[in-house]
Amino acid sequence: MAPDINGEDVHIQRGRIFQRGVYPPEDFAPVKKYGLNMLVTTDDQVKAYIKRIMKQLNTWMAGGKIQKLVV
Repeated sequence: MAPDINGEDVHIQRGRIFQRGVYPPEDFAPVKKYGLNMLVTTDDQVKAYIKRIMKQLNTWMAGGKIQKLVV
């Protein structure tokens, strides 16, 4: 059974977008998850894009097309 990756892991991906400077800092808000301070996007288009990507990854993992992903 493949792990569900379209939930909390999305916060981690959004943080990477911020760290790499893909979007301006004002498009992010601080939140506390897993006992850590993180920055998540406030842009609805970015949220929708990441959600689509995570859904596709979940489909691939459930279907056995991929076993792991390194970001």
